Amino acid sequence: MLLILANLTQNLQAENVKLKYKPQEHIVLAQYGQNQFDVSTVFPELTFKDSNMPNSIPDIKTISSNLEKSKQMKVEFAPVALNGGQLYVTLCFEWSERESILRKWAELRITESNKPVILNEIILEKHSKSDIVHNFIVQFPQSFPVFFKACFAGIEFPVASTRAEGDFVLIGHRPGVKLEPGKLYESQKAVFGFTKEGDEIDAFKKYIAANHPQPHRIFTNYNFWFTLPPGFYTSQEVLSVMKSFEENLYKPYGVSIDAFVLDCPWSNPQSIWQVNSKAFPNGLGEMQAAANAMNSNLGIWISPSCYYSSAVDVAWAATNGYEVFDGPLYGPAGNQKPVQLCCMGGKKYGTEFREQLVRLVKQYNMKHIKIDGYSLTCPAANHGHEPGMYSAEAIAQSGINTFKAVREVEPDIWLEPTCFGNPSPWWLFYVNSVTGFFGDDSPWGRVPAPVYRESYTTARDYFNLQGAATCLVPIFAQEVLGITHQTSDDFTNDGVMTVLRGHDFLTLYMNPKFMDKRRWKTLADLISWARRNYDILQQTEIILPSDWQSGQMQFSAYSHSGKMPRQLYGYVHSLNDKCIIVLRNPWIACSHYKFKLNQNIGLNQKSGIFSIVSIYPEVRKYGENLRYGQDLEIPLAPYETLVLQIEKNQKTFDLPGVEDRNYLSIRNLKKTVCQEDDSTFEAHVQVDVDVNAPQSQLIVLLEGKKTPSKPDMQLTLNGKAVKLYSIKNAENTFPIVDPNETGWASSWAPIPESWRFMIADIGYEGGSIDLKFKTDPDCKKISAWIIAMKSENNDAKYPNMLPSPERIYLDSKVLIEDVSVAKTGL
Repeated sequence: MLLILANLTQNLQAENVKLKYKPQEHIVLAQYGQNQFDVSTVFPELTFKDSNMPNSIPDIKTISSNLEKSKQMKVEFAPVALNGGQLYVTLCFEWSERESILRKWAELRITESNKPVILNEIILEKHSKSDIVHNFIVQFPQSFPVFFKACFAGIEFPVASTRAEGDFVLIGHRPGVKLEPGKLYESQKAVFGFTKEGDEIDAFKKYIAANHPQPHRIFTNYNFWFTLPPGFYTSQEVLSVMKSFEENLYKPYGVSIDAFVLDCPWSNPQSIWQVNSKAFPNGLGEMQAAANAMNSNLGIWISPSCYYSSAVDVAWAATNGYEVFDGPLYGPAGNQKPVQLCCMGGKKYGTEFREQLVRLVKQYNMKHIKIDGYSLTCPAANHGHEPGMYSAEAIAQSGINTFKAVREVEPDIWLEPTCFGNPSPWWLFYVNSVTGFFGDDSPWGRVPAPVYRESYTTARDYFNLQGAATCLVPIFAQEVLGITHQTSDDFTNDGVMTVLRGHDFLTLYMNPKFMDKRRWKTLADLISWARRNYDILQQTEIILPSDWQSGQMQFSAYSHSGKMPRQLYGYVHSLNDKCIIVLRNPWIACSHYKFKLNQNIGLNQKSGIFSIVSIYPEVRKYGENLRYGQDLEIPLAPYETLVLQIEKNQKTFDLPGVEDRNYLSIRNLKKTVCQEDDSTFEAHVQVDVDVNAPQSQLIVLLEGKKTPSKPDMQLTLNGKAVKLYSIKNAENTFPIVDPNETGWASSWAPIPESWRFMIADIGYEGGSIDLKFKTDPDCKKISAWIIAMKSENNDAKYPNMLPSPERIYLDSKVLIEDVSVAKTGL
């Protein structure tokens, strides 16, 4: 078992930090425990456009205050001649004992000069690269921390120029700012966080979490994307969907969605984010009223850089004097096109964007903004900022000013950027959540499953697990696009995994067309459960597939090229001697999970006696009278999502156990598998199957580099012919082409895995099976299985239980182990 990430309620700060200014060494020395770290007091490295600093380092003129006593210190340097004027530089230091953080910044002031003085870059700190103790992320222009022994450091702003250069790490930023004579300029702050050795990353995440804006809770959102036709929709279509939620979720169960969000395109493209009067002739007031009627609110999607022409016509914006520029290639691989964008750093567009968004939020009492498509650099030299890399700070600051202005009129608004790629953690000083590693809107499935929704869930976790393990954003503030429900498949397993990933933001892309009374109740129960369990869900650790634990998988961040192991994984939540673990088996073979009742799952050695009860997919007893330190082994059925609750004083009397789960047995197995010309398979299987379950199926899995064709296949059960049906991996993206046979996805990436299942129902008794089939050359791997399941109509009541899924897999037996064509790489 491998658990990653620490409980953010733990004290990870260094204790008894002593700071001392050492003038002879030109450092502030921080000493704490067995560790120490020095912060430079030398003159910062300044780079100006078309101006050169003198080679000599200015002398220190004065030192004001005393860091050890007053928590503040200033180091003022002698003035430097620059462009016919005098440049005055002061280094400022401030100690926050509460945070265990030392902040450092520079103040610059220039007198009259004979030409403009433009500050391109300021390096506030320089350290040996060999002192780095964790992987250092460089992703210009975004800002990421550097980790040293028992310390983290970085620029406390979402964009920066921190980097490794030669033998050194440079901690700095590129303001691209014109220094006005007589006006004080204050640089961004460098932060130095002192912690315990080995806790550097967790201490950094705790520092980010401590500066994260309200609200702190599960925030649910409904997004109309996918459900309504892309490109154009009307107020009546929106109101029809909202009415479904009112009648089926709010009225019968009293469960409200926090915000209903209009996605692209609600705006008039011949404007700067004005409401489209053709689609919404009465504005958005009708939608606001419909949301308020179910104790909800309105929200909107918006693209600061106008990546989507259906929302804002950038050519129109250019004609009307707004700042635009030619952006990067954009679109799916092989079909990328140049895109023209609006510049958030431009005075006219940036101001109009901010003022219009504030007007909308204020007018419609909005509680949510989805921010999608934000270019952080602009090549133009006539937008009021410096071009290229030196534009990033102005463009980021324009967005931050907008976020602050919006929050002034709606303090509890949820700001959700779905841009920035691997985002700087410092965005979370201004927004509520950022995207983690999510793959795509709805990624192609990974690990074959006869219900494609299960493969989709695995795909989402393929990315999310990597993000949880490597992203420097606290897990609770990451989002991976919530629950997408656009087919007739049951969404319950996927919904439970979505909630148990531990993200505060729960967005719903759910089509009422695929809901019924049971599913509405499931959704109501799931949202209510998430809200009740918010505190414990905040504390998340991950269980990686065993191959990833042993280093066979190099984390590939946003890469779609890696393989997802067909192995168990999960998430652990713990608080106050209570632990909730979700384990998921993504594969058709049965599995098991071994772990120990100890501090790795948040338990205390003095806690006493525990019991383990599953609260999903159904209530079962997995152990009682258990003590700290005991070893446990938990069985998992095929494709099972299992949620375990571990705590003291749970009711276990009369609960069903898991000791005797013999739902299938096979006898007299005879099989022949022949391979012809290294390209096709011919197989014959005879077997007697005993079934002790309500339902069972024979499943043949065909895999290939592309989806294998339907094979020539004959099956008899007790001498009678049985029809097989086909389920294959998704091959088409949104909109749905054939939902009956093909899974569904919305992705620009290449399809990572291809398969076809041939499935036959063999009932609750089993019998004698005779199977013959021959594949075509596209099939490179085959396997065959018997699987047992039941349909769940569980009326059981148990404290804190989750809603049950519509199907529960119980057991599987392999008939043909994986057989591959040589050298296929599958």
